[in-house]
Amino acid sequence: NLTSTASSTNETCLTCCDGTATVSVSGSTPNNPISYSWSNGATTQAVSGLCPGAYTVTATDTLNGCTTTSTVNIGAYSCPMISGNITQGDDVMVYLITESAGVLTAVDSVVSDSGGYYYFMNACPGTYYVKAALLPTHSMYTMFVPTYYVNSSLWGSATAVLVSGNTTGIDINLLTGTNTGGPGFIGGAVAQGANRAEGDPIVDVQVVLLDANDEVAAFTRTDANGEYTFDNLSYGAYSVFVEMINFDAYPFMVNVNADNEEVQDRDFVVEAGAIKPVTPLGVGSLSDFVLDIYPNPATDVLTVTGAVDMV
Repeated sequence: NLTSTASSTNETCLTCCDGTATVSVSGSTPNNPISYSWSNGATTQAVSGLCPGAYTVTATDTLNGCTTTSTVNIGAYSCPMISGNITQGDDVMVYLITESAGVLTAVDSVVSDSGGYYYFMNACPGTYYVKAALLPTHSMYTMFVPTYYVNSSLWGSATAVLVSGNTTGIDINLLTGTNTGGPGFIGGAVAQGANRAEGDPIVDVQVVLLDANDEVAAFTRTDANGEYTFDNLSYGAYSVFVEMINFDAYPFMVNVNADNEEVQDRDFVVEAGAIKPVTPLGVGSLSDFVLDIYPNPATDVLTVTGAVDMV
């Protein structure tokens, strides 16, 4: 009796279609030639370049006409997993963001389970960023800043996750503000720049306030008019950043003190792949300053130093 056994290898990468299959035949008359007919049209004993799916092969003893049939299944490539834990527990939305050619794209999101764990089951090899944010239903929603792995409030300083296989331990402890309170106030607006609907407000984007140690002092989101406010601030030096993925963030530098408790109109414009203060570098005005400029004349680099009061 003519019998056959087929074996196969699965796809080795996503949509590669590189599975293989081969068939072994026994019970034929010695030296009788065997012909092969695969369901995909192939006529060889071994076939390659197979996409996931079932394939049937019929082997025929060409002298006596006996046949035997076998079937193989080519399995699809299964992408690795990214997993981790959120210190704040459940009710945390976790975002998976992929990077390709320098462009970030949010590709998936999950809510952490009762133990704070999350899982992305199909993270194919590549570069990713993971961001966590409390859901509005969380009892501590207003206390913790949406945070990128490992511990950044801004995507530009986040740590990339390089995936080549199952990746675990991508844990995040959400940042919280450290403002001790005081009479200070900072406010402004975020708007579109040139080449779009110029002047239109940017609504519901995150604005982060960092203290002199680059630690988060407070955070908020722009309102329906694109405006943001930080109040009850202690005296000190602050940096205001607007967080939008794929846009480089430039800060407004602000000093809050007894002579400058209420700082208004710290506005940002979004244009040309960047979020910039309306006044370059966040300097509102300069007063009582002396500058040293050297070398003079300069051929390549000109250095300017001096003391500046920023208001």
